[in-house]
Amino acid sequence: MAELAFEMFARQWATQLTAKVRVKSTVVSEPVDMKTDEEYAGSMPPAAPQA
Repeated sequence: MAELAFEMFARQWATQLTAKVRVKSTVVSEPVDMKTDEEYAGSMPPAAPQA
């Protein structure tokens, strides 16, 4: 269901972008993976030290 919504959004966005810049544009959606909070937090790079 979410994949269909993203594809529709990508098509609509490409149409709007093409109309604004007057150049043919293509938008491709990437797959979306569901993760738990722990999986998401574990996939983040370490924070950079602050000066």
